[in-house]
Amino acid sequence: MVRYLVDLATLTSSLKDVNRALLTKEPKPGLGYHDFKRTLDTLLADGVLLVDDGRLKPGSIKNVSWIDYGLKDGAEDIWDLATLIDPNPKWAKKYDNTELVEIGLKGEEAVVALLHQETDERYHHRIEHVALVDDTLGFDIQAPSIRNHEDTMLLEVKATVRPTKEFTFYLSRNEFNVGTRNPNWSIVCVKIRNGKSDVLGHLKLYQFKGWLPTENSTQVKWQTLKIQIPVSLIIKGLT
Repeated sequence: MVRYLVDLATLTSSLKDVNRALLTKEPKPGLGYHDFKRTLDTLLADGVLLVDDGRLKPGSIKNVSWIDYGLKDGAEDIWDLATLIDPNPKWAKKYDNTELVEIGLKGEEAVVALLHQETDERYHHRIEHVALVDDTLGFDIQAPSIRNHEDTMLLEVKATVRPTKEFTFYLSRNEFNVGTRNPNWSIVCVKIRNGKSDVLGHLKLYQFKGWLPTENSTQVKWQTLKIQIPVSLIIKGLT
């Protein structure tokens, strides 16, 4: 219902045309003329749509609570809707896990839960969510290896709510340094879709290290990088 009204707005339809379209639309339970009108009134009140010179046009997604909640939750239909209303991609950065702590935390909690499922109970005491105490270590979780419980993994969790084919994350200089010094360090990729966290797998530093910028002077150092990885490169499971 909302998508249909937003589609009409993107066509800058006149209010008369919008009313005519709603009157002629085949009614279904909960999707009748008055249902659409109430929804339209809500979208106008929220500023998602606006009327300009007698025509319905896209408005703004800023400060709209239900859109904000849906974007944080990885609701794909809300992401599609927000992109249609405001095609400028700058607003999406607000929902990166470096900007919104709760997204990163949700991903970390999903990984901790998976570790408890995949690890023998005798080793659960070694699963440490260290980021809750110190987020400067260059990794979020320290835990026994899934393959060999005697070994220890250092896991840096990256979570995203963006419904894209690539997996986008930000790598800090500190994380890179820790990963360079520790072969047992890896990135765990978590996709949040419609409120559910899906642990896609992990990445090792060697898989993308060659993509990083070369520093030709000790006076110049990068601090944070945005990296886009094809999902096909993510290794399923944990190390």
